[in-house]
Amino acid sequence: MNEYKEWGKWVRHDPDRLSAKSSWGLVMRNNVPMGYDNYRMTDERGCQIDAAVASLASYSKVCAHVFVMTYVYGWSRDKIAKEYMTELMYQNTGRKATRFDVKDRLLVAEGYVAGITNIC
Repeated sequence: MNEYKEWGKWVRHDPDRLSAKSSWGLVMRNNVPMGYDNYRMTDERGCQIDAAVASLASYSKVCAHVFVMTYVYGWSRDKIAKEYMTELMYQNTGRKATRFDVKDRLLVAEGYVAGITNIC
C-alpha cells in the first residue's frame, strides 16, 4: 500500500463523512473531484500526513505543490512538468521542465513528509 496515494484518497473523500477533515481537502474542494474512493487509512494518520504536508509547504512551496498535484490531483509527472514547473523554473527562457525535475522535487517532498510523520 502506498500511504501517500491513500492519503490522496483520504483528502478527496467526502468531507462530511469523515470524523476529521483534511485541511487540503477543504482548500481543494472546488478544484478536485470529491469522490467516494475507498481508502485504507485512519483519520489520525491522515491528519498526521496533512500536518507534515503543511509543514513542507513552509519549507518548500514547490515541493508541497508537486506532492499535492501527484497524490491529490493524480497528475502525471509529465503534466506537472508542463503545466506547473516549466513556467516556474524557466520563465521565458525557452527551456522546459522535465519529469525528472518533478521526480527530484517529489523525492524531496516524500522524504520530508516521511521524516516528519515518523517523528510524530
